[in-house]
Amino acid sequence: MARRKPTPIVPPRAPPPRRRPPARASPPPPARPRPPTAPPRPPLHKKPRGRRRAIAAATARGLESLLPLPPAAPPALPPGHHPTDDASHPLLDARPPLPTDAALRLAPPLPSPPAASPLLPSPPAASASRCALAAAELAAVRRLGEAFRACVGGKHWYAHFERWLWAARRGGGGGALPRQPAAAAMEALRGEMARRGEAAAAEAACAAVCGAAAEAAAAAARGGGGGGGGVAVRRGVRGEAELLELRCAGEAVVVREAYLLKLWALYRRHAAAADRDGFLCAAFAALARLLALQGGQELAGGMQAACPAAVFDTLRLEFGVTMELFASPVNTRFPQFCSAAEDVDHVFGSHGSFFDFTPLAGAFIANPPFDPSLVLAMATRMESLLHAADEASAELTFVVVLPRWQDEACWQALQRSPYSVCEVRMGRSKHAYIDGGQHYARRKDPRPRLSNHDSSVFFFQSKRAAGTTRVTPEKQQKLRDAFRGGW
Repeated sequence: MARRKPTPIVPPRAPPPRRRPPARASPPPPARPRPPTAPPRPPLHKKPRGRRRAIAAATARGLESLLPLPPAAPPALPPGHHPTDDASHPLLDARPPLPTDAALRLAPPLPSPPAASPLLPSPPAASASRCALAAAELAAVRRLGEAFRACVGGKHWYAHFERWLWAARRGGGGGALPRQPAAAAMEALRGEMARRGEAAAAEAACAAVCGAAAEAAAAAARGGGGGGGGVAVRRGVRGEAELLELRCAGEAVVVREAYLLKLWALYRRHAAAADRDGFLCAAFAALARLLALQGGQELAGGMQAACPAAVFDTLRLEFGVTMELFASPVNTRFPQFCSAAEDVDHVFGSHGSFFDFTPLAGAFIANPPFDPSLVLAMATRMESLLHAADEASAELTFVVVLPRWQDEACWQALQRSPYSVCEVRMGRSKHAYIDGGQHYARRKDPRPRLSNHDSSVFFFQSKRAAGTTRVTPEKQQKLRDAFRGGW
């Protein structure tokens, strides 16, 4: 019987997919009104490798609105300012004399050795070449900084370079560049490299830095003979702050508008002729010198920190202080001050270096750069001035602010001086300072920075001043509160 072949099993066919009807197109939702967009920020230059971002201008705006020459109407002044005082500004204490102000009286210059002055006065520069001289000096300092960085290195080389520059200028040279770095600066450099385990390379690094310093000083001296030209002004944004860039002879400095207006107020008060072109030239020269003094690096500036404004107001009301002895046109609180750059600062009210200043009576605040050799020279100079005040039976007061360096000879000289009547101690993080770069800060409203070290405030007084203006515990507490800087 023949077998039947098995019937193959065929899987059932899947039903055809159902066709869905086309979806009806829904009407588009009504367009929402867009909020008005803010105007775009000015474009910024791209950040060059190894340097902080520089501002770039979006619109070139004339300075007629920034610097009214002359003002069409008298400005509205804050309370307490004299209505006829054209130098009033929120960053300046330009009030008329108060009943508590100490009377300022000068004496004939006291004899002192040339080495006592940490900064020799720069040669006078004609106004036509002032900008070129300042630009050449700034460029030379920046080249010296690059040589220092290559020889010494370190993560915070810019801070080390700034400290070295302040010590090196004890060797003389004028301006921001040392002609021959002081021996103490070179010893400090060797010690720093030995501390990092690089003692073998210290001598070669010191020789290279000395050679670079000599070349930089020569280049700065050659750079100012071309006449300089004008100053170009551009506006831009960096971080939260609007800045103005002043450029001359290939070098640029930046400044917040409020501080440029402060310079303008000082210039109108002290300059012989308050013209716009002359002001821009003077402002560039002062800002370039200030940047060169800190090594040409915006990251530096720790040696030029300032006290909060409340400190100056308290010292004026309680002790009659009306003048600073170590300041600049940018960070001064009073219209008159002493500074390290008389050749470019005199048009803003500078009386020159403290070491050439001879007060016989008055009350002054000294917040010097934190360089031990400079502080020691300052203490010696103050004792000479106080001795002369005692002989003249005059009232002379110095208020000195510096770190509480108990192991340093300069601090010990201040603490043991017969003219030291009081030391106000302030603990770490219990008081604040304003950064030396306050005039180009990124934040819209920069806040004082809490101190990372203890500080001392010494009161040096002549016999008559100690009897009439006492440093009471209540006044000391007011000073501590003022140093908190809003914290």
